[in-house]
Amino acid sequence: MTPEQLVPMQAVSGPLPRRADEWVYEVKWDGMRALATIAGGRARLRTRTGTDVTSRYPELAGLGSAALDRAALDLSGLVTADACGGDPLVIDGEIVMFDEQGRPSFGALQHRMHVTDEAAAQRLAAERSVMFVAFDVLWTPAGSLLTKSYDQRRDVLSSVRFECRHAMTPAAELGDPDGFVEFCRGRGLEGVVAKRRDSAYRPGRRSDTWVKSKFFRRQEFLVIGWTEGSGGRAQLLGALLLGYYDTNGRLAFAGKVGTGFSDRELADLRAELDHLSIDGADVAVPRQRSPVHFVEPTMVVEVSFVEWSEAGHLRHPAYQGRRMDVDARRVVRERDS
Repeated sequence: MTPEQLVPMQAVSGPLPRRADEWVYEVKWDGMRALATIAGGRARLRTRTGTDVTSRYPELAGLGSAALDRAALDLSGLVTADACGGDPLVIDGEIVMFDEQGRPSFGALQHRMHVTDEAAAQRLAAERSVMFVAFDVLWTPAGSLLTKSYDQRRDVLSSVRFECRHAMTPAAELGDPDGFVEFCRGRGLEGVVAKRRDSAYRPGRRSDTWVKSKFFRRQEFLVIGWTEGSGGRAQLLGALLLGYYDTNGRLAFAGKVGTGFSDRELADLRAELDHLSIDGADVAVPRQRSPVHFVEPTMVVEVSFVEWSEAGHLRHPAYQGRRMDVDARRVVRERDS
């Protein structure tokens, strides 16, 4: 595997492990996962799907000046300064936007995620900047760190000097997670991720050596269709029909979501969905009151909800935004935390 082929490792959902000597705990950031590949004084940002989003976040150009503290590396014995060659530095992290209360806000980030015009991106960055939150290092000029343990990789990450004021490396929490969980919950954060201290990095894999626990029920779903709207939504849409892939790789129906949209989002969604129309869906969908239009299951959205019903449908869902950084083929039902 080369640095250009790296894909972020993912966590499974579930209760937080309690073995404090074997696990560490990190904040689950409510943003967009990204790998920063740094070489020659420049940084390139790629999402989970491999999309290059560098130009969308001009304020993160300063990541290109990130450098390893060679003296610290020599002391660690993990990566030596003499061994450093021409490979890039690859850092795993999250692009996050904070709201007025200083909390990560995926909704606020939505206004930046889909901007491809460079002039518009520059203007938006000047109005409200994002932050790159670094939490792992996968590659250095001396080569791959994928087989090294989490603790070893964090030692190397701690030696990375960021000159960019829009980057930070929060510390991981050691010890019993209860206090950390309450701290994060009290500040309105999304959740906590537990990581085994001896875990290797498995690119593109969802591994049980990383376990995420969310405070609010929210996950990605596929859009498999939409219902026609009425009244003020007559020319737009009424609701999105949602699905996911089950453990056998078959499409499953999850329900529908009809709240949480802005007028602009409704118009944009309808325009794009019109281009994805198909005659039918490979999944049974209960009869709807309004006419239904099925689409190719390639669009991914994030939806919050209260719980799953006994029938396997979402209760009280609300639309949170598009997830263009998520591979539609990997959308599954997450386990309860």
